[in-house]
Amino acid sequence: MDIVCGHARRLKYRTLATAVAFVCALQSLIPPPAAADTESYLTRPDVLSVQARKNTPLMPGWEQFKRANLEAAAQLLELYPDSEIYFIARDSEHLYDYARIAARNDPAALKRLKLINVSRSNINTPGFKEYLAQEGLSEITLKTGKKVVFVDTGFSGSIPKTITDHFPVTIHNQIKTHLMCSMNPAHPSSRVFLTALNRTAPGLEPRVMNGVISKYELMPRYFDRSHAYARINGRWTAISNTGTQLDGRVSKTLSRKYMEDLAAYAMRPENAALLEKRRALWRNLHALAREGNADKTSRALKQMLANAPTDPFAEAIVRDFIEAAYRNLPGISAAIPPPARIGLADAAKNNRQLLALKRPEWATFLSDPAAGAEKLVKNGNWTLLGKICDEIVDNDFYVHMAKQLQMQNPSLQTRKFIKSLVRKGDQNVLRAIAKHAISGTQAVRMKDILRMLIETGYQEVIADVVKHVFVKSPLFSMKDLIRLAIETGGQDVLRALAGEVFSLPQAAGMKDLIRLAAMKSGQNALNYLVMATFSKPHARDMKDLIRFAIETGKQDVLHSLAYDVFSKEHTAHMKDLLRLLLERADSNIIQAVNKYALTAPHALGPEYDVFRNACKIEDRAERIRFLEQKFPAGSKPKYDCAENVMTILQNP
Repeated sequence: MDIVCGHARRLKYRTLATAVAFVCALQSLIPPPAAADTESYLTRPDVLSVQARKNTPLMPGWEQFKRANLEAAAQLLELYPDSEIYFIARDSEHLYDYARIAARNDPAALKRLKLINVSRSNINTPGFKEYLAQEGLSEITLKTGKKVVFVDTGFSGSIPKTITDHFPVTIHNQIKTHLMCSMNPAHPSSRVFLTALNRTAPGLEPRVMNGVISKYELMPRYFDRSHAYARINGRWTAISNTGTQLDGRVSKTLSRKYMEDLAAYAMRPENAALLEKRRALWRNLHALAREGNADKTSRALKQMLANAPTDPFAEAIVRDFIEAAYRNLPGISAAIPPPARIGLADAAKNNRQLLALKRPEWATFLSDPAAGAEKLVKNGNWTLLGKICDEIVDNDFYVHMAKQLQMQNPSLQTRKFIKSLVRKGDQNVLRAIAKHAISGTQAVRMKDILRMLIETGYQEVIADVVKHVFVKSPLFSMKDLIRLAIETGGQDVLRALAGEVFSLPQAAGMKDLIRLAAMKSGQNALNYLVMATFSKPHARDMKDLIRFAIETGKQDVLHSLAYDVFSKEHTAHMKDLLRLLLERADSNIIQAVNKYALTAPHALGPEYDVFRNACKIEDRAERIRFLEQKFPAGSKPKYDCAENVMTILQNP
């Protein structure tokens, strides 16, 4: 039997060595940046200080996003005149920038606009509460009557909720959330923002526009995702490692170009005039509703729709006003009619019918999406199909189109068309392509397209590539793309790789990639790796990786090791690791080891009898001492100290 401890040690020395190994292995989960370089979010430029100038070329659709920012800024400034508006960085940075430009000559309005950098990575780190308090968010300020509106792009409002939950429930009514594209019935959407991107948006459920708005969230950033807070020159600020690009593309040069271009757009006289016109409209609607006369408000909203029957923004404003009043403005909601009372139909789940009315020449393709997509693809009518894709919001159409593309031999024109769709960046279209347009036999010839899909940074798209393409492809031909998926993907992608790819027998020769995934995995993704991959026979030669899971895993991971891994025959030669698990285990893990690992058919022999007796010892220190006594000596272990753990993890 391999004995992990090697030569006999005193309990104190062994415990210290194990602790050092555990800490070092845990630190390896996040590779340290070169020279521990970090930067402060305070370095992001103020949009009012940048040079306003037109920059080209920028991302496809940027012109529409600029108009969207204008509409949202006018709406937010006037819907919440007595609230401080907190824009959640980084996704809402351009919304904040436009609002600052809009309020640049109004000191009181400027003072109400805040940009706070809060993310999943820093929200529970030291300094978070101090940072919020510094920015005016504290129990004291809320109890004294301060009203707050959190603004984010979408989709559920999880970050605003997490911030809100830091405060007592009794003051939650002081805090509201407004999303550009909401999938949460508690929070209103900004259809005026979405209408700038697609003129049929007012009649749609905002949730179906999530694919369009996703590319707004992946624009180049000035600052990487923050992982912590620090006090710098007397102020708390978010900090980020430099050069890591953990979440989206980080480019100070490109980010500044977008800011400059946004400022130039906002300063143009016609856009400044439109902004003031929109602000006045929102201000008047709000004032009308405050009067409390429901009939008068209904007549005004009906009149607005009647006066602009061909203006989609009119309907978007009316729907937004009603929804925001019901969800965020209880003081005026009594004067607001339901949509049906003023003639608004229920929102649709797709815009096929609306688009067919708008463009009758497309009706034959839209009435039956399956037949329409088939006809367009088989006839190679790429120009028309591209135009339809630019305007249609319908997942059924995307899926039928993608299936037809997969049936075609990947000709140059087919590939060119798919690439054009990827560049446009609608997440729902890209998910359809990843799921249905590329078969396993085509994957090797379409690696350039797969690379483009992964490089979009959309986590759901990358996970779809993993689940629907990699699993059907010759894995070793995909190794470079699997590595890219690990490097680009988050925890959902790592879980997909563990469950769908590394669990396959042909992944036995991919220890280097599995190692990379393990080092990047959080506890949940690591648990998937244990359950789906280490539990398989091809993990027989992955002792170093299983050791890593034991050293760094918490309760769920250790339980899965006992239940899913050490109960399997391929771990019969890993008695040293089972012993290590027993030394780390609490009573619940001991129970699992006893119930599953030690009742397995291969769990025979004197060493396993020792393990069974060890499981009877509740006190962990006594259990370790017992195992030391039973296995007092042996050959020098391969994993004798923290340095050896790190060496085996970092080198194949």
